[in-house]
Amino acid sequence: MYTDLDTSYRRTVSRLGWGMAAFFLAGQAMASILTLAAPLVLAQIAPSLVGNISLSLILSDVAIYCLGLPVLVLICRSLPTAQPASPAPRRKMNPELMAGAVCLSFGVMYGSNMLYLGIMTALTQLTGLPLNSQPTTDVVLGMSLPSRLILLCVLPPILEELVFRKYLYTKLGGYGDRAYIFLSGLYFGLFHGNLNQFVYAFLLGMVLAWLYLTTGRVVWGMVVHAIINIFGSLLSPLALESPVFTLVFSGLVLAIFVGALVFLFRWLGQKVFAVPAGQPRPTRIVAGALGNLGNICYILLFAVLSAIVLIAPIFQ
Repeated sequence: MYTDLDTSYRRTVSRLGWGMAAFFLAGQAMASILTLAAPLVLAQIAPSLVGNISLSLILSDVAIYCLGLPVLVLICRSLPTAQPASPAPRRKMNPELMAGAVCLSFGVMYGSNMLYLGIMTALTQLTGLPLNSQPTTDVVLGMSLPSRLILLCVLPPILEELVFRKYLYTKLGGYGDRAYIFLSGLYFGLFHGNLNQFVYAFLLGMVLAWLYLTTGRVVWGMVVHAIINIFGSLLSPLALESPVFTLVFSGLVLAIFVGALVFLFRWLGQKVFAVPAGQPRPTRIVAGALGNLGNICYILLFAVLSAIVLIAPIFQ
């Protein structure tokens, strides 16, 4: 039997689903328009910038966060905000918490990504189809190091944490930790628009949501998020340049994976992940989140885009 909290929860997440879908579509539509219009303008005033990957990313960020994000806020403006803008801190940031958060974030992200790549490689060998398993690799390698640092390691962590952790908390915090953590990860994963990034962004988003609840400050999620992006955008490409870099990077990856396991089991024993008593909690967190029209449409949109990204190389 559904309670008033369940009904409110389903209505809230349905509206958020519609908002997220509109946020994504509006941002991508405006990004496409700017990307198509930019070469026409640049050809007249700065021909050397035509086709510049960094400029394309800047235009994409402008479209998504300056033009698309207001659509999300407008659609969800009437949703109640029954809790403070930030959660009450439960634990002060210290070296152990930071190291553990980095290791756990890295572990769930890269572990799930390796599993995904293994599955896609096996499917490619079985079917003979050139399935696209790394849609962003060429983009990263085509950028200069300063551009990677600013456009991949600094701006995305700041903007994404403000939206998918801080803003979502103002709409979901009143439904308890479990609902907020699950939906923060889900929306973050779906927003990436392809299956490869969804797998690890979903898990990473949940870890960062837990960190926000634990510290009460979104800045620490930004820091951890930036460290993770530095690994993927700066250090990982360096590993391809020489056997020495490959060996060092592999050792670092192994050490962080071991650290993730150590922190996970230690914190489980210390009940660090336990939810505070007395929190409101919908009866069916996952079913209520997925069984509504707004999120169903958002997931279907994601599925269509993921299929296009996945099979696009077949027709090239």
